[in-house]
Amino acid sequence: MSHDPAVSSNISRRDFIRAGAVGGAVVAAGPVACRRETSPVAEPTPPEPTPKPFELDEIALAELGRGMESGRFSARSITEMYLLRIEQIDRRGPELRAIIETNPDALSIAEQLDEERQANGPRGPLHGIPVLLKDNIDTAD
Repeated sequence: MSHDPAVSSNISRRDFIRAGAVGGAVVAAGPVACRRETSPVAEPTPPEPTPKPFELDEIALAELGRGMESGRFSARSITEMYLLRIEQIDRRGPELRAIIETNPDALSIAEQLDEERQANGPRGPLHGIPVLLKDNIDTAD
């Protein structure tokens, strides 16, 4: 290694390495050392009570249809159960607000479908079973 006399150096190799190590330690510790003091974390709010199990969770459409045939369910009772569940979870409980709107005529429509089922039998396998539509579908019922 050649030494250029034009460049004078007053620092030894040992001092250079020591200064580099100290500088590196300061840079590495900077984010920790310069961190702001944070206030104690507030106690988390207790979660809302978990809603009770829902009788119609995971029920198949065919089972709902059989329940309506046997008299276990009616279109009105199913609609009431779902409207109550929407109220418990979407409006009061976790307040998901996933259901933008429910049909204010849902119960009267369900009653009409029950009367029609009694008089003429079901129109098909979905007769009287409430349906939830995504918010991007417009209906005119």
